[in-house]
Amino acid sequence: MIIFSDTSSVVASSYEIDNTHSKIQFKVKQLVLTVKGEFTRFKGSIEFDPTDRAHSSARAVIDVASIDTKIVRRDEHLRSPDFFDVERFPEIAFKSRRVEGNQVVGDLSMHGVTREVTLTFVFDGITRALGNDRVRFRASTELNRKDFGINYSKTWDKGVWIGDKVKVDIYSAGSKTVNRGVILNTALESQFMAVLGIKIDARKD
Repeated sequence: MIIFSDTSSVVASSYEIDNTHSKIQFKVKQLVLTVKGEFTRFKGSIEFDPTDRAHSSARAVIDVASIDTKIVRRDEHLRSPDFFDVERFPEIAFKSRRVEGNQVVGDLSMHGVTREVTLTFVFDGITRALGNDRVRFRASTELNRKDFGINYSKTWDKGVWIGDKVKVDIYSAGSKTVNRGVILNTALESQFMAVLGIKIDARKD
């Protein structure tokens, strides 16, 4: 049973990013093509208040060695000192500073460099399944890899080998268990949880 929650009944809550239902993807120009890839290992948390987004925050850490563009030799090159240099810089980290409307502003640390970046996000709602709340977001930003010291470049007769701009798309699902900050939406769900032997302390603020 999945219930779409009324956000008016939810206060600021903490969610752990669910790797299984989340993706961090990127794309960059290479010659006349667009290379697409993703990072498959990451962790993080989201503090989200749908009634006042300014009280929300996010942080995440990416295992750079998990980069995957579906071509093994290219992935090995991206892990090398020419690009991410994973031996020296094994993680990419993001920590938000503030949330302004549908934008998250924070510090992105990559390749030994920390810069402020802005992500534009869409809140896709909160769902409830078997007593567990899941919050969903989509977010995107564009980075210049050279801003982070990733300067590898080649040229050919029609231009540059690899573009500088990298488009990043994030699909995030965060999960938490029921707590005092969540109010059951229906008597039916309350009875269902009671059958499972799960005690829920729900309150209205």
